[in-house]
Amino acid sequence: MSVYIYCIRENYRYPSSITGREFENEWFRLASDGLIIIKGTNYQGYAWDGCSPKFKIKDIYIGVPEAVLNFGTGQSKTYYASLIHDVFYPQRS
Repeated sequence: MSVYIYCIRENYRYPSSITGREFENEWFRLASDGLIIIKGTNYQGYAWDGCSPKFKIKDIYIGVPEAVLNFGTGQSKTYYASLIHDVFYPQRS
């Protein structure tokens, strides 16, 4: 799916178990202690399409469900998982 449905406007920090490696690009940074920082404060923020596979018919998305609300975060239950997944997923042209 080529349309983004989410966009963060603030940095999101996630303590991962990926330690001993460092990486940084335009959208995220992986620190050697495992901290992942997804950059939401650049001029656009980080945008992604949520869970895949899915397709849209009129106003209805068909595919992986992501509309179930997590009352603790106020986002869908798959919001942060799909964010972390998509930032590591290679971009396709």
